[in-house]
Amino acid sequence: PSLSSVASFPDEFKQKLEYIPFWFPQFSNVKINVQNTREKTICFIGIVCPSKGIHYLVDALNLISYEGTLHIFGSTANELYMQYILGKAKFKIIFHGHLAQQELFIDVKNMDLAVMPSVSEGLPLSYLQALSLGVPVIASEDSSLREIIGNENIYSTRDVEDIANKISFFFTAGVYSIKNKVEKYTIENYIKKWRELINE
Repeated sequence: PSLSSVASFPDEFKQKLEYIPFWFPQFSNVKINVQNTREKTICFIGIVCPSKGIHYLVDALNLISYEGTLHIFGSTANELYMQYILGKAKFKIIFHGHLAQQELFIDVKNMDLAVMPSVSEGLPLSYLQALSLGVPVIASEDSSLREIIGNENIYSTRDVEDIANKISFFFTAGVYSIKNKVEKYTIENYIKKWRELINE
């Protein structure tokens, strides 16, 4: 479902592949004004384990003396890792655990920012859903989100200072916008691509 998935195949197989972008509920242009009068909220969505890079996010938030709350939505695959994260953080963290989809949507919709810090990721649908709810997303370069949110919202994987700069800029500027076109991620285009493939 992503260009990075296509890129992972050997060259001799790529010409046999048909890239069909996955669809998700559309947003025209996510643009959020951050209110300075209330506590800031950032969220992570996914399984709590080292490969998801939450510790890099925590280090980045410590670096900018973050005074808001980090909300973590997802099941815990490693209890020791969760305790390690809690021990590092100099700010408030709330673990919500695994939530039913509707409940997750309600909670995520109230976030100021969603951060995807994984060291390796495909096209994470949970963050596409966050975008469709109007929640800004910044992500590591080792994901397929670049093709949707653009280079300006991507940071270098494992680079704590770069993560910190992206988050700090977001809250300082108070505005987030996505310039990339997302027409290819509509349900209409998804159906069209499959029809073309079937009729070949």
